[in-house]
Amino acid sequence: MDDDESALAEILTQYGASIIGFLVAKYDDFDHADAQDVLSIAIGKLWKRRHQYKEEDGRLRPYLFKIADNTAKDIFRTGWKQAQQLPVDFGEDNNLDLLAEDLSPAGETKRQRKDRDKRRANEIADLKAIISQLPEKEQQIVWSDAHAKDRVSDSGRLADELGIALGSVRGYRSRAWKTIRSKMKELGYELPPEGETDGK
Repeated sequence: MDDDESALAEILTQYGASIIGFLVAKYDDFDHADAQDVLSIAIGKLWKRRHQYKEEDGRLRPYLFKIADNTAKDIFRTGWKQAQQLPVDFGEDNNLDLLAEDLSPAGETKRQRKDRDKRRANEIADLKAIISQLPEKEQQIVWSDAHAKDRVSDSGRLADELGIALGSVRGYRSRAWKTIRSKMKELGYELPPEGETDGK
């Protein structure tokens, strides 16, 4: 990265929404405003250490995701003020989470809602565990699809971000959802018809 601060605006435009969505999905205690604050800290850390990043070492996106994720962890461990002062830790590759929707049926009693919430919490925990075991690129595609407007992200954009061929995106997506469906069925969950949730 060079010293042109206009690059920060481009980085925010390209990756900001994805990182905010990732943080809100992964950390239950974060709302949208918290995630924006974490992103601001992460961007600041990236800028201060911009000369340490070399384009030949890899794409910028995974570096920024790691900085944001580790900043969030630092906040929970040390607090907001301390987290801003801690050095950048790229750490290990992140396990990406799927944000599940939770809709309350009309006329539901408190007892029914409590039981449903418990089942839903268990389902989400199992789903996250399965996704965390997927290969990294499959995790990123599933997460991206989960937050896309139509539940499927643009494959061309994903191909550019992940540095893979367009056909590979479809292959990764298909394998990921096949694994998720298989594992969830093994755990006894009923899933929507194929194609409604797997980007087809």
